[in-house]
Amino acid sequence: MGQYQCYDQTTEYDGYNVQSLGFGVTVGKNFTDYIASSLKYGLDKSVIQLSQDLSTAPPPIDVIQQIVDYGNTIITSALYWTIARDSRDYFS
Repeated sequence: MGQYQCYDQTTEYDGYNVQSLGFGVTVGKNFTDYIASSLKYGLDKSVIQLSQDLSTAPPPIDVIQQIVDYGNTIITSALYWTIARDSRDYFS
């Protein structure tokens, strides 16, 4: 089992926008009918842009502080491992 995801999206908030570009790759294996495991890697680059529209509310102070501390570009890389047990009852 495997899958991939690619995205390029912009989310609008009051006073700022976040443009995110990234991908994720997942591989997994079923060990029994009830137990499965998967490993996922994801990489995301987000750019925060303050709104030029003065009719909207200003961005929250924590967003401005984040830009001051880290800049307006944030790169996140993550590795996830999951194991799951299906405990549903199946009745025929």
